Amino acid sequence: MKNCANSFEAEVIKGALQSAGIPCMIVDPTHLAVWAAQGPDTMGGVNVYVFKSVLEEAQKAIETTQDAASEAALEKAVEEAVPLETMEEDEE
Repeated sequence: MKNCANSFEAEVIKGALQSAGIPCMIVDPTHLAVWAAQGPDTMGGVNVYVFKSVLEEAQKAIETTQDAASEAALEKAVEEAVPLETMEEDEE
């Protein structure tokens, strides 16, 4: 099981797992709470479940996805960064 902060993160993880051929299922406790009328005490993020037999493979797929996302975000930040020389020129 992977606990995600929100449904968007869970969908990204699910997509990564499915791309790797790993079956998974998203369970959103907030929806279960409504269905079961248990109230907000059951809220705690969104869970992505996989079979125990593919757990290690799933963890590697998630790590690879997170590493790739971090690397892509860093590359984008570097590309969009304003050169220091430009900032100094604009301030004059």
